[in-house]
Amino acid sequence: MKGILLILVTLISFRSYACVNINAPEAINVSLSLIDKKAMIFDEEGIFQDEMPSLLASSCQKAASQKKFMMFAIGIENFILSDEFLSFSINDTLTFGSKDQCRIENVEKINGLKKEDRNKRLQRRRYLINHCVSFDVEDKSKTGLELPEEGQPGCKLNRIDKNSANFFGFFCFFKPKPDSQFKITPKIAQKCLEKEFYNENKFALQDIMGTLELYAAGDATGRSAKLEFLEDIKFRFTQNPDPIVPTNKSRYEDIPKWPTQWKIKNTTVGKININKISDELITIKAPILVNNQCEESKCLNGVCTSSCDYSQPVASEYALFDITNPKKKEYIKSWFDGGIAPADWIGMISGLGISLNKNSLEKNRRYRLEVDMSDIEYNYMMFKGQIESRLLLNPNTIPNIAREGQTIGSINPIGEIQRYNSLPSFPVFDTIRFTGENHVGVKNSVNSISRVFKNTVWPPYFTDYCENGQCILKKDHRLLFALEFNIDIDKNDKYIIENVSYKKISNHNNQTTIQNFKGPYFTCEPPGSDQDDDGWDDDDFGDIDF
Repeated sequence: MKGILLILVTLISFRSYACVNINAPEAINVSLSLIDKKAMIFDEEGIFQDEMPSLLASSCQKAASQKKFMMFAIGIENFILSDEFLSFSINDTLTFGSKDQCRIENVEKINGLKKEDRNKRLQRRRYLINHCVSFDVEDKSKTGLELPEEGQPGCKLNRIDKNSANFFGFFCFFKPKPDSQFKITPKIAQKCLEKEFYNENKFALQDIMGTLELYAAGDATGRSAKLEFLEDIKFRFTQNPDPIVPTNKSRYEDIPKWPTQWKIKNTTVGKININKISDELITIKAPILVNNQCEESKCLNGVCTSSCDYSQPVASEYALFDITNPKKKEYIKSWFDGGIAPADWIGMISGLGISLNKNSLEKNRRYRLEVDMSDIEYNYMMFKGQIESRLLLNPNTIPNIAREGQTIGSINPIGEIQRYNSLPSFPVFDTIRFTGENHVGVKNSVNSISRVFKNTVWPPYFTDYCENGQCILKKDHRLLFALEFNIDIDKNDKYIIENVSYKKISNHNNQTTIQNFKGPYFTCEPPGSDQDDDGWDDDDFGDIDF
């Protein structure tokens, strides 16, 4: 497809009828223990499974009558310098070839900001997934499992018998029939439980967020414009980093282990955004720039990892004040906000922001926004509770914070949250391309917190905050940002932030004061003025490395 498409991010609230009956777990989490040489499989509520869950699909008469193919794919997290839009790469060849101009403005040069860096990061993780994760596909149809005659452009397979095969790769196709009963089951390679595998291939122990997708496709080329979404499963694949780095401790040994040192660096508050959303309300957001990349890893017997090879929560307590009168600091609003910094990633944590009455902020007045990141555990828990309150429209009980244990305490809401896939508003995503004719595999969703919202086995209780090789105990940590500013409102009711001063207050990092502060922000340039060139090579599908 030529040109740029503006895609309004919406949520699928209906069941497609290409296959009437689909049964799938909400999430599959796999944690490998190289010490015990076993895989732990658990759901978001911490309930361990004796065997790998499967996706079941049947009653596919419509897909069969239309001569469609079933397409099963594994997407890998590929957030493009921001967690505001959750993008998962399925066809990495097209992802690598895209000409996005995404960038973060007003930031010093840091590794990971360039597209080449992002491509290398994606390639490393895809290579590990291709080695370790495959899928057994079974069709109980009387005529067996039917495969495309022209082969598979996105994966390789091994026939098991007439009714089943093992697939591994980016995306795979098989043919539905009126009596098809599909069972799709992830399978972990035994070699990935051995230390020698990571040593020989120079793979770091790490944390990979992904998604398992099922579609009905018009053909088996991987380029069909007729692509119908059927189901997705949140997928997370990690390796236990214990004892290479400090991890959560518990009386129970058979639990996933996560690093307990929070090593995110270069943290700063981004550009403040205030927008009118109705005649009565405005929203205010102040994203956080984070760098979850470690310069050095720790190794043991040739196996290496670091805290930055694992996803980390990022959450802050925000407080807004009117300081026009220098002798009186008038409170306006406070809230919690944040998201998830994926492993080995740099970017903006967008947050959800908060809504205010438009009369809360006026011209010719001075305001102060305080962003407190001293206690990530407390902030993260309160942030989750705040979201639950919004969704349920009920108060929730915030329990006492346990300062010991394996994970951050859970929230006890009134009522049960169903599948977490809705938040108050959805943006127009006009930067990373997704078209119906080229399935790039970019799946848009809401803020990154949705990926782990119900997870009770992550994150761990953090013991230390570390930066530049120096650590401080969590209980002693102090990190606060203070931004003071004025606003102007133009004739179109656009809010303009002016005269921003910035102060970083820390007992661990260098303290900073900046006048006329220009906060970092995420943006993308159009890929080109030539509307006939969409940046894709229409003929070369590229080599896929297995």
